[in-house]
Amino acid sequence: MEVSVFLQALLVLAVVVVMPLVERLRINAVVGYLAVGMAIGPNGAGMIHDLDGAIELAEFGIVFLLFTLGLELSVDRLKAMRHDIFGLGTAQVLCCGAAVALAAWAIGFPPTTALVLGAALAMSSTAVVAQILTDEGEMVKRLGRVAFAVLLFQDIAVAPILAMVPLVGEEAELGSVLGSALMRAVLGVGAVLLIGRYVTPHLFRLAARTRRREVFVALVIFTALGTGYLTSEAGLSMALGAFLSGVVLAGCVFRHQIEADIEPFKGILLGLFFMTIGMILSPGVLWQQGPIIAWLVVGLVTIKALIIFALCRLFKVGLSTAIRIALLLAAGGEFAFVIVGLALANGLLHSLAAQTMIATVAASMALTPLLAMVGRRVQQWLERRVANRTDLLGEESRGLVDHVVILGFGRVGQTVARLLKDLDVPYLALDLDHRAVAEHRAAGANVLYGNAAQIGVLRKAGIGRARMVVVTIDQPSRVARILTMLRNEYPALEVIVRAHDNAQARALELAGATRAVPETLEASLQLGRSILTTIGLPIDDVRQIIQRVRSEHYERLEPTGGAP
Repeated sequence: MEVSVFLQALLVLAVVVVMPLVERLRINAVVGYLAVGMAIGPNGAGMIHDLDGAIELAEFGIVFLLFTLGLELSVDRLKAMRHDIFGLGTAQVLCCGAAVALAAWAIGFPPTTALVLGAALAMSSTAVVAQILTDEGEMVKRLGRVAFAVLLFQDIAVAPILAMVPLVGEEAELGSVLGSALMRAVLGVGAVLLIGRYVTPHLFRLAARTRRREVFVALVIFTALGTGYLTSEAGLSMALGAFLSGVVLAGCVFRHQIEADIEPFKGILLGLFFMTIGMILSPGVLWQQGPIIAWLVVGLVTIKALIIFALCRLFKVGLSTAIRIALLLAAGGEFAFVIVGLALANGLLHSLAAQTMIATVAASMALTPLLAMVGRRVQQWLERRVANRTDLLGEESRGLVDHVVILGFGRVGQTVARLLKDLDVPYLALDLDHRAVAEHRAAGANVLYGNAAQIGVLRKAGIGRARMVVVTIDQPSRVARILTMLRNEYPALEVIVRAHDNAQARALELAGATRAVPETLEASLQLGRSILTTIGLPIDDVRQIIQRVRSEHYERLEPTGGAP
């Protein structure tokens, strides 16, 4: 029985709502969406039959995902990643594409078809990998930065690959077509950057002045989709345009409100994207071609993982991080569906081969969460064995810029780290308890073993590129030595220090702290807040009282404070 479009939409929303129940069963959300998509799609129960419409709608999920990732990356941070984007990213696409093409030719595909398959299967899934990294809080770590840099270059490479497919055998025309595609791409990216820099911030100011939330939300959606449309018209992916727009807006005052408004749309549409991938899979093809698909998945993951691991090591990525990146990026990606579909339309693949390739890519994407878990376990095992090696610092801090360095990772340092993580601010913490470092890293914290009183260690932590240092160590004499060292080497660096009481705060500010925060004051203020609210004072009055007392206290400290 045919189900109306309205009921299809209700069914999709119902599935998104019940997915938390699937996660309660410890089933990865991506795998759950893929399985549900296969079950309700045209090749399963047939409850969803308009697959083309679902695919077009699902692409918006990737657009919103890349837009939010762009908001977390400033232009300076993106510049710091250029080595990984254009170095490692280029090498990954070329080497993996060539290896897969040779393997496809070896098993019987014609050279032109093998070339297209190599290009398609060299891609990895931005949606799956970015979601895993975001869920695990890894995006601001070296692992997340390198993996995302490679994914970003893959998005850039889509345009010439799509231009190549229809003309793969026509060498005389290929150069001019690729040149035209490159020119359109430059114009499209330039238009996005100019609009994002000089037009979009003014529009957001106007929307904010209306004080109407629906106007602001509509502008957020329009910005993400509009910039995506510009780059799609230029022959690039919509996701790349949305990402660039997010990068330009990363430094504006509306960034956090934009992120909050886009989050629900991103979550729903990403869920639909993963479900749509499941709908593409045909149980009949999986049953008929099951052994072949299994071998193809194993071969694809093995070839790509080995090549990516070797390239990561060549580009000076640490051993454990290289292993994890290799496993994360070893599967196929969503752009493979587009490239394979185009190859089918141009007669380079017959229907059964195309279905087999699509099933191979989808199955490998479904395995990505498992591969990510294996990589995480291997990384944790390796890092437990080398938790007291300070040479890991140089690896983890490479590419970090405008980050916060936390010295000491006790209860105070952990609280600061959680706040920074919630605000998507990159940080790197140092501590001398190697067992605690291993445990916290296993839990996802970006903390490494290192002696904060040694300037060489601090340099490896990228302190010269940091926006500030937060010292949470509860040893006044040691903190004073660290402050003296920092002021000698980095006189303009912002340094915020934990102090026990007012007297110690004054002493630390004299030693060079930009600001010292007394624990006794803040504990007293929190206690006072609880007392006043319990008495029944309005919360706004309580906030004003607390803020006044805090301001008066720091004004008394200021004449003797400040960095020399």
